[in-house]
Amino acid sequence: MTAPIDFIPNAKLADLKARDARTLERAWLTSVFSDAPESSTSFFQLKGSGPGNAEGCIAATWGQEPPGRLGYYPQHHDWQPVGDGSRLWIGLDSNDLPKPKDLARPKQLPGYKTELADGNHWLIPTYRLVNGDYGLPFDFYRVGEEIVREVKPRFSDKWEQAGEVWAAFMGEAQFSEEMALDYSTEALAVNYRYDANLHARLRLFDSTNWEELLGATVDLPRVLEAIEAQKKTDSND
Repeated sequence: MTAPIDFIPNAKLADLKARDARTLERAWLTSVFSDAPESSTSFFQLKGSGPGNAEGCIAATWGQEPPGRLGYYPQHHDWQPVGDGSRLWIGLDSNDLPKPKDLARPKQLPGYKTELADGNHWLIPTYRLVNGDYGLPFDFYRVGEEIVREVKPRFSDKWEQAGEVWAAFMGEAQFSEEMALDYSTEALAVNYRYDANLHARLRLFDSTNWEELLGATVDLPRVLEAIEAQKKTDSND
């Protein structure tokens, strides 16, 4: 199993170790390292030149096991720039691409194990339950005699988007390609260190599976299961 390795040109090691917000944001790595434990994270200054013949730092975080070769090994890793390469390069082992355990966040939300394009099963969080209730973490508190339930603020946008996805599955709205791409990427990012830059390399969802991924976020498998059960009941009558 091999987690991705990041190379940040011209970065200062002290800034990375301090998880400096500006440094991580500039390299599009804020989400990747936001909850990465110290015990499974490595930052170090690269001796000599790295990808693109630039000087800089190596950064990596992993799930259960660190990358077998943690550093700049062009003979073993396929290094590709993000954009023009001035902010970030991503190195992957072409013979051992990241698996769910390599990218898993320390805490994951419940959902459905869904087979994606690499043949592995990834845990897709369920934002909205079939009964319309929260699948996302929520607060509940009392206001006078009333108990109020509200989705946690950091998940409020996902809750709203899930309503739009549900409406689309119900035929009340339409999916756009842009929405499907962004929503699917963000759904994977809840439980895994996955973002648009890594998706451009791994392409875990595609035209064959994006609907299944989106469906998992709104509890659609339970709906389909109920429909199948009803069909069997009707056929036995």
